[in-house]
Amino acid sequence: MDDPAAELRALRTELAAARDEIARLRSLLGLDRERRNDGEARAQRARMGRCRVHCRPGGVAVFIPDHTRETFEEDTDHGGSDGADGRAVRFLEWTTDPGPADTWAQTEYAFLLREPDGRAHAVHETHRLGLFGRDDWLRLLAEADFRPHAVTEVTSEDRTRRECFIAHRLSKVADMPRSDSGKWVKSMEQPEEPC
Repeated sequence: MDDPAAELRALRTELAAARDEIARLRSLLGLDRERRNDGEARAQRARMGRCRVHCRPGGVAVFIPDHTRETFEEDTDHGGSDGADGRAVRFLEWTTDPGPADTWAQTEYAFLLREPDGRAHAVHETHRLGLFGRDDWLRLLAEADFRPHAVTEVTSEDRTRRECFIAHRLSKVADMPRSDSGKWVKSMEQPEEPC
């Protein structure tokens, strides 16, 4: 491109798409920048409800948060790549839990972007991520009309194993188990198999 302003706009658009993808991959359901404790649970329940809409009756949705309250550990990551046109990006990611009594953690992102002409600039972002306990995940999924269960992943990576939440969409009210009193209840059983 011969227009530096247009090139910068295009780069910003690409960066915005990359940031959105990073946020989605980090925690598809955990990203929440503005909610507080009770609002965070409502927002999480709403996201699960939206997932339910896209899951056919009798279908399965899999939720794999990076962390649950029980497994959270502060973490850092870094990386980057170089484009054939001379553009390059490097990033640093730093995840902390500033308030252990609440339901969120925070990830700081620092991006260094190099232009084809060698000029570089920095971008910083802060993302607030939902951080819910295992029982909260199960309860919120059940409230969104899923039949959830939790399993622990099997991994050879040198890190804490994540809890995976397998959520079966109920096909109708009759699919919900009944309690001894005859009222409908939502199952929170855990199977034996790992994910």
